[in-house]
Amino acid sequence: MKLVISKNQADKKGFFGGNKGVNFSLTYRVQLTEDEQKLIKKYKVEDETLMTNDRGDRITIQDMINGRSLTTQNIEVLQNNENIAINVCKTFKNYLSTLKSFGGKYILDFKDDGIYTPDGDKLE
Repeated sequence: MKLVISKNQADKKGFFGGNKGVNFSLTYRVQLTEDEQKLIKKYKVEDETLMTNDRGDRITIQDMINGRSLTTQNIEVLQNNENIAINVCKTFKNYLSTLKSFGGKYILDFKDDGIYTPDGDKLE
């Protein structure tokens, strides 16, 4: 899984062409491996919620695949949404690891520097 993030800015023009500040935009989406796509299709989890914000807005697996966009004049809002995208992607990756674990067993490798999955991914 890869998270692709694009950030842009554009001058906001007033009615008569004057500068009214800057609009910042953030777009993100995940790129899945073939195996990850097969898991989602097999378990039909496209509509599963990965996160719900304070306003009740949901981010689903399908949202992460299709991508989401935000335009704002507030850089703090933009940064917050970028952090949300990263955290939702972590949740998504853990979700896929859980789906992958059904139908068998797995071994966690406890090392001095952390805990590792069978794929060699370090757990936090």
